[in-house]
Amino acid sequence: MNLLRKLFFIFLVGVPITQASKYECYTCQHRKPDVEGVKSPSSCETGKKPKSNLKDDCESTLYEYYSFGSGNYLGVPKDMLLSNTGLRPQSTIPKQARNNEDFYTCFKLTVSGKAQGTNDDLAYTFRGCLNIILVNGTYPDICYEGVRSKLANEIKEIELKDLAENGATRFGGDPNIGICSCNGNNCNSAKISATLSFILPLVAVAIQILHYIK
Repeated sequence: MNLLRKLFFIFLVGVPITQASKYECYTCQHRKPDVEGVKSPSSCETGKKPKSNLKDDCESTLYEYYSFGSGNYLGVPKDMLLSNTGLRPQSTIPKQARNNEDFYTCFKLTVSGKAQGTNDDLAYTFRGCLNIILVNGTYPDICYEGVRSKLANEIKEIELKDLAENGATRFGGDPNIGICSCNGNNCNSAKISATLSFILPLVAVAIQILHYIK
């Protein structure tokens, strides 16, 4: 039984699970097709891993903050098109709100469909840091994918719902949306959802094995 424990421990520590409250994320925007005269970084496109020079330190990022009431705030990078949400932004938050749970998390948002007005093909990819301030609780590693009308009822986190809805405002009809949040350095790379779907079952198996070998 001791041998089993040792083998299991070696297996478990080899799985790269990172939990951190403050870290860096890939930060970039990609538009397809490009706006005339503005070239998007090609490695930021969905399905690709961004280059290392596209990483940002979440603590040094400048945010616009949006209040969701009851002391809950969402900080979105100021230089992102996503900072123009339907809520009124503020550059700072009340000092007392900083006593609440304060998280930095990475996100990735993809939207594709037909452009509003012109009906031309259009696709956006956004990656970056979020500063989330909650009265209590933690923020999940989670992904959602589907058309806008479907996700409107599926996304439970109001901050992610707001980002998804804002990202889709440039689109007509029912565009395809994918949005993920994750905890870990530069976790918002191309394979964020695949990584999460691989790690979480391993954790469940690990708990069962530990229970068995006690």
